[in-house]
Amino acid sequence: MDIIIYGVDFHHKRGEFCSRRTIPHYFISHFLTDYVAELDGAMIRGRAGDYMILEPGRVVYHGPTPEASQGFRNDWLYAFGDDLGELLARYPL
Repeated sequence: MDIIIYGVDFHHKRGEFCSRRTIPHYFISHFLTDYVAELDGAMIRGRAGDYMILEPGRVVYHGPTPEASQGFRNDWLYAFGDDLGELLARYPL
């Protein structure tokens, strides 16, 4: 597994959403605050403590809840590797 880039306790500004784009690698996020995300074309509401794991080829799009006064925070990483899918399947979060 190779980590491309990561953020720890990353603070996103109020109203800031990540770019809506298809990713060529894995995206793993642990949310430290409530958030909203688009998954398979539907907007969902998530809670602090949730994990999001997206495989290559998925669309990444998430941001703060409408009532968030400070935006949202998360730990995240982008990674790739032939063994990463197997590792995630073996040790599910």
